Amino acid sequence: MRQLRFAAPGDSTTFGVGDPVRRGWAALPADSFAQSYDVDFVNLSVSGGTTIDVHDSQLRPALVLRPHLASVIVGVNDTMKSSRDPVGVRERLVTTAAELADAGALLLTVRYHDHASVLGLPGWLRRPMWQRIQQLNATYDEIHARHDTVRIDLAQRPEVTTRSFWSVDRLHPSGQGHRAVAGWYAEALAERGCSRAAVRGRRCGHRPLAT
Repeated sequence: MRQLRFAAPGDSTTFGVGDPVRRGWAALPADSFAQSYDVDFVNLSVSGGTTIDVHDSQLRPALVLRPHLASVIVGVNDTMKSSRDPVGVRERLVTTAAELADAGALLLTVRYHDHASVLGLPGWLRRPMWQRIQQLNATYDEIHARHDTVRIDLAQRPEVTTRSFWSVDRLHPSGQGHRAVAGWYAEALAERGCSRAAVRGRRCGHRPLAT
């Protein structure tokens, strides 16, 4: 059976906060791929993680895995800090993505939705928060254009506006939300040939899923 190595650095969403069984969205595609691959899945994320955590603490272990797939989904916690550093956030994200892509990983990325709208915040709070998220999205746009990532745009998913998508804090997906995110990535990966068909010789992203 061919190998599939999947590294998942990140923050509390990838860690699984909001999922009652605390597995999170990233474990679900890994489970699905296990039907066709010998899967080595490592979830390196931490609750409360920032781009500093990913770049300084999680990137090296991810590279050691020599992943075929790697998620780069982090940055919201950075936008909420009073000491936020948008230039540093961009540099860390761009560097993290480049090192993983240069190592041969197909990247899973995101465009974020309007968190303040989901939280029901008034306009005077919503506008600056959305501006920060848009800055973060611009960096993810840059990464996507440079590395041809597999990404989902949460702002374009109507499910994100529903109450059932979110856990009680409305910041983390519920169990249903985690499964929706996993399904969207699974669909996008299948479109790239990352499915059972890849076992029969199709390519997934930058290279075959076998070493």
